Amino acid sequence: MKLRQISASDGSRRARLPLVLSGALLASALTVLGGDRLVAAWAEHRAAQAFQQATGAASAPGVRISGFPVTGQVLAGHLHRVDIHAGHIPAAGDHPVPLTRLDLSMTDVRAYANAHTARASTVTGTALLSYADLSDALGVGISADTAPGRITARTLIPLLGDVSASARPTVAGPTSIAFRDVRLDAHLPAAAYDAVVQALQQPVTLQDLPAGMTLADIRVDARGVRGDVTGQDVTFAPDQAANTSSRSV
Repeated sequence: MKLRQISASDGSRRARLPLVLSGALLASALTVLGGDRLVAAWAEHRAAQAFQQATGAASAPGVRISGFPVTGQVLAGHLHRVDIHAGHIPAAGDHPVPLTRLDLSMTDVRAYANAHTARASTVTGTALLSYADLSDALGVGISADTAPGRITARTLIPLLGDVSASARPTVAGPTSIAFRDVRLDAHLPAAAYDAVVQALQQPVTLQDLPAGMTLADIRVDARGVRGDVTGQDVTFAPDQAANTSSRSV
């Protein structure tokens, strides 16, 4: 029996075979990943449009759908997790305060047949009310106080000049913020006290929160008053923004 001599070219071909197979598998994987990412980008764009319609946001929010593959989630109409980062959501009512920023993490998100309405099993996040937006709504200048967890309210009163007070923002209802423990200079006349306190007496309602969400806690930082929000079975619908003005405190 003759033994076939193995040439150097045979060895090099055999050595290249695993590399070729690895390259083919890598190319196939990249094709799958690229296709899934395209589906994810499309779904994120549609989700951003639906959220903007539901809240009346000034611009489309940033949306990120997590999990792999996204294609299977989209086909099933069931997204495992969706993160949304939106800016300047307007408000209506007697004391409208827009949400300067709203950051939400949603789980178990299911889309309805019309593709513009979705329901999330759980939602957590933060809502930021900037000092500028609070000042415009309340009619007094709002800024951070030197004491932690408090804000300073300033207004100009004839004959007295610039008058300021310190207050603590607290949760006053499911979607409302109140300013408690108002502190002014004890030597100020009653008229000055009333001018500042009356501006802070009316609770601020976050009318532009998606229906089903509530305030869990209030914090104060350098940018404004920040509320931790949470909700279960939260619905995002195109007509929701139109109904916010009728929501009670």
